Amino acid sequence: MANELSIIPFLRFLALSLCLVPAVACYDKSEVFQPADEDEATDVDYDGSEDPFANDEEALDDGAADEDVNADDDTDTDTDDMPADEDNEDDFECAFGKNVSEMATADHLELGAFEHLIGIDALNDFELDQLLYGTDIFDWFDAAGDLDAFVAELDGERVLIRNIELPSTGQTFTHLRFHSRDFEYGFLFSADSLRLVGAVDEGAILSCQVAL
Repeated sequence: MANELSIIPFLRFLALSLCLVPAVACYDKSEVFQPADEDEATDVDYDGSEDPFANDEEALDDGAADEDVNADDDTDTDTDDMPADEDNEDDFECAFGKNVSEMATADHLELGAFEHLIGIDALNDFELDQLLYGTDIFDWFDAAGDLDAFVAELDGERVLIRNIELPSTGQTFTHLRFHSRDFEYGFLFSADSLRLVGAVDEGAILSCQVAL
């Protein structure tokens, strides 16, 4: 009995000595194992039924899908941003040609003889209306709305008028021609109307509305 009592103090001393050794720490069970609350616990299944990296792959797939959408958007934008085909303008061939020289030699046109009219009083009311309408659109001489000022700018105050026919379609036109400072100007109207179908600016035909 005495031997058993004498060994107890020794065991207590040994346990206390072990706890005082710096390299070894003594912990209670509660400090070592603290299970998380059930509300905060997250179950992760790694047995193959759920891939722990599935979310990462889905994110990559979503990113790829976004890139595909963006690629389509870029393509549409590029397409939208592409300029209109300028060759379409070359497909239109004016029945009067590009200038008065081509009009004068065109085989597909029948050109009437010019009537020479000197001064504003030589033109009838409808011819004056055509001149007035034309000068409102092409105000070469800063005389829009003022026929007296317009005629005063013309060489010799002369206006030449003739009929033009396009036999392939049966259309007829009125050509009002005049010169200023030796440059040729003019208007082309559908016959007996105020429908302007072209203009002549220093010999070049502009704003042609009649296709060959």
